[in-house]
Amino acid sequence: PEADAIAMIRLLLLQGYPLDARLPPADQTALHVAAEVGAVELTRYLLSQHADPTIRDAKGMTPFDVAKALGHTATAQLLRSAKVRR
Repeated sequence: PEADAIAMIRLLLLQGYPLDARLPPADQTALHVAAEVGAVELTRYLLSQHADPTIRDAKGMTPFDVAKALGHTATAQLLRSAKVRR
């Protein structure tokens, strides 16, 4: 569940793990992964912690691009709004 993922991210951040670290092999950030699975609450939490929605993965896709391509409309709308605020 998303609540577990949020708790894990909180723990990692408390331990100094960089929020925008890229995960191999796709070079994705946690925000990309949240977008890939359509996790709205996790996406909202990551953005509240200042995750960068403009980072591109190994395929050149932003988290917004990923969410949109996979049909995760609510997550894509949230990420689109975040891009406008930055």
